[in-house]
Amino acid sequence: MRPFTKLLALMSIQRARELRRRATPHEALFWSRVRTWRDAGLHVRRQVPMGPFIADFICHKARVVIDLDGSGHAEGAQPVRDRNRDAWFEAEGYLTFSIWNIQLDQALDATLDWVWEVLHERIRQRGFERESG
Repeated sequence: MRPFTKLLALMSIQRARELRRRATPHEALFWSRVRTWRDAGLHVRRQVPMGPFIADFICHKARVVIDLDGSGHAEGAQPVRDRNRDAWFEAEGYLTFSIWNIQLDQALDATLDWVWEVLHERIRQRGFERESG
């Protein structure tokens, strides 16, 4: 790895660690629920550096990136940045989608059920058998 590339990778790792330490209440709530899915074969990780981006949540087995968005994601240049990020992940073979914080406030269990099904469907599509859970 070239020195500059190595420096960028280290900076991304440090930034991801900081984001984990300073999780929003919605990120902490979502993480507290999805981290338990590991026992069912779904290894969801949080704040994962990939290429030039840091994914809020990612399941590599399903190749799914989940972004939690507050109202700021609908303002200014943020929607363009989000589309660019999504395009990059999709070019790498990942399905990306966003969950608005208000969805977690109003329908946490239904949202988690939907995410669970999306992850399992993607795993089935990729040729992995669904693990019990």
